Amino acid sequence: MAFLGIWAGNPVLAASVCGTGSVCEGVSTISLINGCVYDGGAGGCVVPGRYNMEYTCDGDCKYPFTQWECPFNASPCEIKTSNVYLDCCTGGGGGSTYVAPKCSDVGYPNGVLTCESPATNVCVTYPTECDRYFPSKKTVSCGGDFTKLSCQKNCGCCADGDNFSCSNTTYQHTYWIAGWVLNNRGEMVPAPNTFSCRTINDVHVSSLPFNRTTDCVVDRWEEIVQCKHTSVCKTCGCKTPCFSSAPSKPVLTSPVNGTEVTVGSAIRLEWNAITNWGTSCAVQNNQYEVCVSGNQAGCNLVNYLDRNQNIFYNWTPTVADNYVTWSVRANNGALTNESNIRSLCVEGGANISAWSACSNVTHQRTRTCTETCGTDDCAGVAKVETCQGLVRGTLFDASSIDICPSFDPNTGYLIGLPAGTKIASRDFGMTDASNTAPHPWSPLSVVRTNANGNFSINVYPNATYNLNFDLLSDIYVTTPKLTCSGSGTQAVVPNNPSSCLTQPCSVVNNMSFGFTRVFGGWWQLVGGNAHGEKGIRSNIPSSLPTEQSLILPDTAAGNRVGFLSYGVTKTADMLGSNPGAQVSGKRWEKQSSYDGLIYDWGFYNTRFNLFPVTSWNGTDPISYVDGGRGYQIFKADSSVSAFNYNPSGSQKIIIHVNGDFRVTGNIVVPDGAFLMIIAKGAITFGQGVTRADGWYVADTIRVPCKDVDGVAGCDGTDVQFLGNGSFVGWGGLNFSRNLGAANNDTPAEKFSYRQDLFTNAPDPVRVYTKLYKPFIP
Repeated sequence: MAFLGIWAGNPVLAASVCGTGSVCEGVSTISLINGCVYDGGAGGCVVPGRYNMEYTCDGDCKYPFTQWECPFNASPCEIKTSNVYLDCCTGGGGGSTYVAPKCSDVGYPNGVLTCESPATNVCVTYPTECDRYFPSKKTVSCGGDFTKLSCQKNCGCCADGDNFSCSNTTYQHTYWIAGWVLNNRGEMVPAPNTFSCRTINDVHVSSLPFNRTTDCVVDRWEEIVQCKHTSVCKTCGCKTPCFSSAPSKPVLTSPVNGTEVTVGSAIRLEWNAITNWGTSCAVQNNQYEVCVSGNQAGCNLVNYLDRNQNIFYNWTPTVADNYVTWSVRANNGALTNESNIRSLCVEGGANISAWSACSNVTHQRTRTCTETCGTDDCAGVAKVETCQGLVRGTLFDASSIDICPSFDPNTGYLIGLPAGTKIASRDFGMTDASNTAPHPWSPLSVVRTNANGNFSINVYPNATYNLNFDLLSDIYVTTPKLTCSGSGTQAVVPNNPSSCLTQPCSVVNNMSFGFTRVFGGWWQLVGGNAHGEKGIRSNIPSSLPTEQSLILPDTAAGNRVGFLSYGVTKTADMLGSNPGAQVSGKRWEKQSSYDGLIYDWGFYNTRFNLFPVTSWNGTDPISYVDGGRGYQIFKADSSVSAFNYNPSGSQKIIIHVNGDFRVTGNIVVPDGAFLMIIAKGAITFGQGVTRADGWYVADTIRVPCKDVDGVAGCDGTDVQFLGNGSFVGWGGLNFSRNLGAANNDTPAEKFSYRQDLFTNAPDPVRVYTKLYKPFIP
């Protein structure tokens, strides 16, 4: 290549040629093309590169030189030349015919090159491969017009404001190169163009290996015409710069600000869906971010990403907090936009303090109630309540029981008591043991057992109460036989514990006691027989230390034991409730109705017509004169209200009374004597009578109890009645004496059979009978 040029160096001439204020520049630089090669991707001839050439203007400010061009459709791809002049005047007008390359030329594909004077674009640095094409500094551009400077912003000509960038992937670009050069071994090889890619904007990365034999085309003189070359390139180009923009702000819808929620209950947080997600120049990744905060410094309760763009989130609070905030951010992958912040109050329920100690003055205790949100949870919580205690237990008949039965801690009562041993519906005493102010306190409920013998008495706590059982004295010994609690008859009721939430809070269980029954009205027979046409009844106590029998053997008569008969069906309680009670050791008994003669007042009234009698007014002293008969019959036409005569020696007295007969003193009949009282009505033994010997026959025989205390019922202060002989009440016998506590081991009425009275009976009361039975031979 040869460049010809002449420089005159005459500034005066230059000024006249260029015009006032414009001079020739002298030495300047112009950008020239470097080859013309075929680009298969472009489908035509392209300039593989450029280089700068210095030149010197001539005296008329015109520089002649040969302009090289690379027509796109040339075949083969060869440089075309033309002679032109360069304008050397700084203000133009030098008469140059040179046409600088434009961005529309093949060497500037897809770009717009703007020549500015002075340049205003900001120069940036690009890869070295780009500098070969468009240096990243202020240089002469636009075809070497020195007065027009341009700062290239990228390796191509991009529109103002666009960015030039390359992909991360590569491609292979194969093209033909015309011409050849000597390599460093003196060999002729195709002229390489390692920067050639599909477009001038793309960036060359590397070249594939080259083989002259297989990759080149030679002419008939075996000179290389062109060679095939393969480059590895990255696709580059202009792109409008991306500016990330934030999405729209989400709008919270539910719950409203300040809503009260509950620990353990899910709450649905909701917001409106946004329609503008903005732009992310990276990866567009639209999602909602839910933030729930209990410390207002971070999303410490919930930090949830919803990539499905749901517009709700279900949150279940676990801890009470009076101020919890929540918000929702829209995130497009580059920028976020947060909603307004709303608050919640998480209610954990009422915070109730422990109860205070009970006041001895007001009998009340207090507590406080607070809550995290509002006052509704505390509305139904009592702040003041009356302190109460409860004393529970069971009263039972322990006459036949020696060990306390089982105790049920759930009820405070005894269980497993035998039938008939519960002391039901009975009052007893309960008093405060202290008299020091503000004591004493009275029980708050009736002190009484129920139908099962159980009692439950409300009292004020923090006190000791004494139990008193004097009100049971009509039936029981008031000192308990069995004490089932460890505190005796004192119920120690402590203060209400603060942990107790339901009154009564001070419960004393199993204040249970067993008592020995005071048996009344029971009678006993020694050595004789007994018959009750309509049945008999005697409550044999279980407290007897020895034989618990109705009929005892007569030890003085060879342990003779009597026989019991009754004209009706035997009842289960004939001998009371004592399971150990029996008729006798022999257990001789029989249901058998009496159908013989009735030896009553009427019978003897007729019979005594056969014998001499002595009239008696019932009040005069008995004057015994038997006239040698060995007996005397006294006959009274009316009742006898007081009798206490005692036969002596061998006196045998029979008294026949048309009415009632009352014995007011002890009657003692010695052995050898005899006494028989026959009354049409009732024979009654006075309350002071302790012994009555003889035979007594009446419609009714009565041994009443003492009742002088003004209270209905026996006083329980009677003495034992001893009846020796025979006692016949054709209408019935009524024994009702009550010895009180002595009933437990002593019968109130005790009857003994006397054989001597039977032996000494006189003829008027002896009856001889014959039994005739037909004989069938």
